[in-house]
Order: sequence, then structure tokens, then C-alpha cells
Amino acid sequence: MFLLTKYTPAYLRSVTVRAEMHGTEPVPALTLYLVQELPNTVLDMFDPNLRRMLYRAAADDEEQPPLDGVDLASDTPTLRSQVLKGPFELASEYKGRNLTIEYGRSGVGLMCDVDSFKFEPMVEGGIELEYRLQASGVDDSHRGKITGLLKHNINVKLEVSEAAEGPGPDLLTPLHQAKKLVVDTLAQAPDAGDIFAATHGNGKAAPKVTFKAKAGAAAAKKAAAAAKKGKGARS
Repeated sequence: MFLLTKYTPAYLRSVTVRAEMHGTEPVPALTLYLVQELPNTVLDMFDPNLRRMLYRAAADDEEQPPLDGVDLASDTPTLRSQVLKGPFELASEYKGRNLTIEYGRSGVGLMCDVDSFKFEPMVEGGIELEYRLQASGVDDSHRGKITGLLKHNINVKLEVSEAAEGPGPDLLTPLHQAKKLVVDTLAQAPDAGDIFAATHGNGKAAPKVTFKAKAGAAAAKKAAAAAKKGKGARS
């Protein structure tokens, strides 16, 4: 799982301002492309075998030159072959990641989906990694700050959201709020097996089934009415 838990240098190569249709309403959105020079140990986050397929440990007479602004952290700094030519694509993609761009005191935060990873191996024991981030429901203030950083070197963090399936409550976009409402409603409602048992068990009238959501209450009322009608028919 690709994460950047500390501020890490990056180059904001591209920013596209766009709109997503959520129902009939357009919602402001952004697509960003970031480029970073990182130690090749980052490849372990995608696949534990990938780095050692491409790199080997340095021989006794080889020295690992430093990467600008990056700590030496790899025990495999040397490319196994000098004829490989990237970039190489990675199939990984992540939903609901918290991107923070260092900006002022508090930074600029976005809830993003991250994909389109590709990397170029480097002889210095590192990689050049590029990836795409897509965010929707971006307010005017954040959109203006981010577009002003286009073609600039920035510092970023990329962290998992509070819950792996979605964003934390402080970063919910309108679309995420709608999805959360649907999920919460379904979680509160009894399932089909519960309703069947309630309406067919022991030939008795169905007990009242109460949904916590309005839509659920209507369904329960309909189920109870059907059971009562069925009892009348049998008698």
C-alpha cells in the first residue's frame, strides 16, 4: 500500500480543473499528476518482490551516490541491467486517500482516488514515480491554491483515510455523504431473512418490524399488511 506519512518532495506536473456530474448537478473537481524521486524501497509497498527483480546489492567496490533530499535507505542500490527502459506501469489503485499539500500553517487537504502509477528506475538506487490523483467536491479556496502551485516543487503527504472504505467525517464530500447515508440506512434495516421469518413463522400474525429509516418503515408496514391478509385468507 503506497503511503507517504511524512512531507515528501514532489513536483506538481499537471492540474486539470473539471466537473463531475453527480446526478443532474455538476460538482467541481480536480485531476493532479505528481512526480517524485524516491528510494527504490518504495517499490516494496506495491509488491515485495518487485525491487529485487530490478536491483541488487552494491559490490564492494561500488558506492551508492546520494539522492538529492532523500535519505539512503536501500540495500539494493544497483540496477541488475542497464538496458531496461521505463517507464513501467503499476496496476495498483487506491480509493479515498487523504492528500495534504504543505501550504501555510495548516496545509491544503483533499480526499483523492489515486491511480495511473508508473515509475522509471534510476541508477542511483531510486525511482522516479508518477501518479494521478482525482478529487471531487473541491471548494474554490482549495482549487485556487492548488492551481497556483502548478509546475512548482511542493511537499506532500498521502495517508489512508480514517476508515479504509472511505473518508473521515471532516473530509466528506457531498457524494461521500450521500453514499454514507445509503450505507448507514441499509446497515440499520433487517435483512430479507429476518422479514421472512417474521411473516411466516408458526402461522402467527407477523410482529411489527421497525426500520430506523423512513424508507425501511414503509417496507415493514407493507410486509405486516401482507402477512395479515394471508392469515385472513387461511381462516
